[in-house]
Amino acid sequence: MNDVLILGEVKEGSLDLKTLELLGAGKRLGGDLGVGLSVVLMGDAISGATEQAVSYGPDKVYKLEHPLLGGFKADLWVESLEQLCGQINPKILLMSHSFIGMELGPRLACRLNTRLTTDCIDLSIDPEDGLLLRTKPVSGGNAISVFKCPGAPQLATVRGKVFPPAEPVDGKGEIVGIVPEIDESMMKVESIEIVKEEVVALDKADVVVSGGAGLGEADGFDMLENLSKALSKSFGSVMIG
Repeated sequence: MNDVLILGEVKEGSLDLKTLELLGAGKRLGGDLGVGLSVVLMGDAISGATEQAVSYGPDKVYKLEHPLLGGFKADLWVESLEQLCGQINPKILLMSHSFIGMELGPRLACRLNTRLTTDCIDLSIDPEDGLLLRTKPVSGGNAISVFKCPGAPQLATVRGKVFPPAEPVDGKGEIVGIVPEIDESMMKVESIEIVKEEVVALDKADVVVSGGAGLGEADGFDMLENLSKALSKSFGSVMIG
């Protein structure tokens, strides 16, 4: 098929913001290549998120639903994703540079015998050969490099907040239901406890109240934290090395 494929992430029944950002980037890359855009979602109850994904305009949404895919079980997810790639042969596969993407990306690259570029901050298509150009920080963030690798799929994880999220459209994409061939013998983790955050994550906060070394002793940070609570904002600190 040679589409651009996005690995979507579902949190609390809805698409994660990073997935919407990938949808926007994937649509642009697919347009530059003249190919379609597809999304894959995995889980045990993802019908609502699947319908939501269609509303953002992909040509296809692959719904990999299985009781064993509930939560995140890396061994089962990478097996399911490998099976899907074998069926549809995507040209490009993008994941968020999240816990899930960082866990699955290297495993999948090894299984598919392709190269992975992590933590990309920009993506484009080389007009000469159609390969994915992957821009990322190197040398501890002191330099920026552009990588281009042969092989299929062109695999990359993408940093959050570097692409604007896709906007809803009158989606008419096709939902393709697939039941992956997995079983309990592949599971390495019996269960995972998901702890709900008591405060808003910094990457989702509208305003972040932050402080650094200029506050002096711990009392200064206590004052700043009290201020953030009064403002109902997220509190952060700056590490000075």
